[in-house]
Order: sequence, then structure tokens, then C-alpha cells
Amino acid sequence: MAPIRVGILGLSASSWAKNAHLPYLLQSPNHTVAALCNSSVEAAKKAVASLSLPPETKTYGSPADLAADPDIDLVVCSVRVDRHYETIKPAIEAGKTCFVEWPLASSYDQAKELLELSKKSGSKVMVGLQGQTTPVVRKLKQVIESGRIGRLLSVHASSEGLIGGPTMSEGVSYAVDKKVGGNMLTIAGGHFFDSLLYAVGELASLNATMSIQHPKVNLLDPQGKTVKTVERDTYDHISLQGKLAGSGASFAATLGGSSPLKGQPGQTWRIAGDKAVIEVSVPSFLQLSSGTTMTLRDWGSDEGESVDVSDPTDLIDKLPYPAIPVGNLYDAFAKDGKGEYPDWEWAVRRHALLQAMVDSEQNGERTSYTAV
Repeated sequence: MAPIRVGILGLSASSWAKNAHLPYLLQSPNHTVAALCNSSVEAAKKAVASLSLPPETKTYGSPADLAADPDIDLVVCSVRVDRHYETIKPAIEAGKTCFVEWPLASSYDQAKELLELSKKSGSKVMVGLQGQTTPVVRKLKQVIESGRIGRLLSVHASSEGLIGGPTMSEGVSYAVDKKVGGNMLTIAGGHFFDSLLYAVGELASLNATMSIQHPKVNLLDPQGKTVKTVERDTYDHISLQGKLAGSGASFAATLGGSSPLKGQPGQTWRIAGDKAVIEVSVPSFLQLSSGTTMTLRDWGSDEGESVDVSDPTDLIDKLPYPAIPVGNLYDAFAKDGKGEYPDWEWAVRRHALLQAMVDSEQNGERTSYTAV
């Protein structure tokens, strides 16, 4: 099979795509980076040179021009969230296969519109909720479904959101602005809640409590010096409670705004059944770090059983960690294994969850969301 010819929206020397997408694509026998599209042709040419891509790599300054290229099989969108809709829309209308980073769009309505456009054009589509591909999430889902822990009773989880503290890098300052659509709730929260719910099942009902505890944020330069103080209007502390569909198990998850305390895990999960309990510890954020551990403990037992959730050694040796779960998505997408990757119907389901959380916080009421 000929390699899939990839055109990337938003790849530059300082972009997320450089660390999370490019390392996998450069070593994949199934893909080749055929084109870049940035804010201008000149910017795309600069990226080709700075990233040492082949000189024959095509360069575009318009998403419409990239979409019109018959030699591009897959369009990858890795621009800022508020530009997802406008930059990927031409590719969808052209019937291209598309991979868009999470969140799919900056609003629930835009996400639904993109889904409908993809159905109309027949485009094959995927969203970047790569936590589903990690060994720990797949293993957790498998153990629960096997009945090993018995009837599911409760799920408790906590995480640090990394982009909700009193300081943040100047490069992610957009996370304090609600209009952008890329913030701690939508980015960190979307990934965190999706990984959990993929493994344990959807919520039948929920209520959310969210607040802004750091209304003023100091933006830091690469040397850690404060360059500016800005106002935040996005949630930086989030609590989600609910009842799982089917099992009726209780669900409680919290997302704080800062980085993990030194020497402490960034995420902890505890899934209890009436036979046993699963405990998961993640060093930082699931999609950003290796070293996650899982322990299975029977009720009344003094000993816990360590469960292997390590990443394949060959990938750890070859790729920086963010590229491993993203690479898993590319692999699944290329094989077209139904149910093996999150499509845009799944993405809209997650946008519906986040919208329901906002509604619950604003109305002070328990609510639900519709799974598309």
C-alpha cells in the first residue's frame, strides 16, 4: 500500500504538532508528510526548513488550497482551537479524510455543524482524544468488562489541569479567554473525562460545580519571568459528579488548576467493584507522560496485584511520549478499525458533556447529555 500523503495545518517549530504528530509521521512506513499549510506560504516554507523536511514538501498559505490538492489523502488540523472550524471546513467540503485535534471546535454548535458536513461529504474523520489508545485505559476497560472486580460501585478520580493555575506560559495565554474555546475545561477536562468515561461507561445524569479561583494570571516567558498579568474568565477548578448508565455506579471527578505537587502523581483513579478495587496513578497528565501504574486489589486482601500497563518498548525508545498515543490514533485510523478510534460523532458526544456541565453550573441543577 502506498503511504498516506498527509497535509498538516499548523505545523511549526514551536507547535504542539512538532512534538505530538511529526515524530510519529516521520518514522511511519504508512504515512508521508506531503504538505504544510500555515498562515502564509512563507511561514510554511520556513517551517519546512526549520524542521528539516524534504524540500519537495508542498507549502500553502490557504486551507482551501490545501484542500484542493488532489495529492493529499489526509488533512491534519493542529491549529489553535478557535481556528479549527474555519481551517478544516474546506477539507471536509472537498471530501478529504480529516484528523482534527481535540476539541473538535470552539463550541458545541460548531462541532455539530462539522459532523453534519462530514456526513454530507462522506469524509472519514477522527478527533484527537488519544487517551483512549493508552494501555492503561484499554486495560481498565478490559478488566471492568471481564467482571474481575465484580459489580461496579464507584469511580473516583482527581487530576491537575496544568493550564488553570495562577501562572502559565505566555504561549498558552489563550486558555484564559472563553471566546477562544480552548481552556482547562475543554482541553484538559475533555481529555480527562473522556479517558475515564471511555473505560467505565457514559453518565446517565450529572451535576457540575465549577469556579474561577485565579481570576488574575501571570504570564511567564521561557525563562519563567512574568511578562504580563491578564484576567481569566474560564473555569480553573472543576468538579463533576453523576451516576453511570447501566451500572448505576457513582462517579466523582475533580480537576484542579495547577501542576502536580513535587513527588506526587498528577492523576489518581480509584474504581471500586463489589469484588475488587483498581487504583491508577499517573505521574503527570495521561496524554503527556509515561510511567503510569495500575494496581488490582481484592477486598480484604493485604496484597495488591500490579497490572502491566506499560507502553511498547520500541515506541518509548523511538518517540517522545506525546507522540506515542497520537501515533496509536494514526495507526488505528489507517486500518479503519471501526470502534478503534474516536470519530466526530464521539467528539460531539464529548462536546455535549461539556455543554451539560456548563449548564449544570449555571443553573445549579442535575442534568444529562445526549450521546449522538
